[in-house]
Amino acid sequence: MSPAISAMLEDLIYFHNQFSSKSGYVLPQKSDVQYPVDVKYNKDRIIFEYYVAGIEKEDLKVEVEEDHLIVTHEYHKEDLSPEEFSEHIKEMCSYTSILNGVTKKEFRHVWKVNPVFDMTQIQVVHYNGVLSIVIPRIPEKKKEIKSIKF
Repeated sequence: MSPAISAMLEDLIYFHNQFSSKSGYVLPQKSDVQYPVDVKYNKDRIIFEYYVAGIEKEDLKVEVEEDHLIVTHEYHKEDLSPEEFSEHIKEMCSYTSILNGVTKKEFRHVWKVNPVFDMTQIQVVHYNGVLSIVIPRIPEKKKEIKSIKF
């Protein structure tokens, strides 16, 4: 087997072992994902990239609850009076979609993240229509080998 194929298989096995549902990594159901999401990893970190073009930073929320990463998109309804919001909904419902390529639906994704990642060191960046969430891996402690004299 070539070294490149061997490395690829090793990565796939690593990915399966670290992120399979047995280990606690849970992927949202396909019908729950309205915006494209990429999940990338390497041996140092896991990265969630949401492609959220047209969504304001203020309408996105990233939270951590124990080993769960929660990503939410809600419109800032408090910016509109109830009458303005009602009028906005009526206007949006008056259109007939010919092609619905971009959705504006709200969402809430809950990801159960493997405990090998440090949920206290999350970095979040929203830039140019992409929400990037980076969670570093907890460094493995090197095993200390003690020599015992006898």
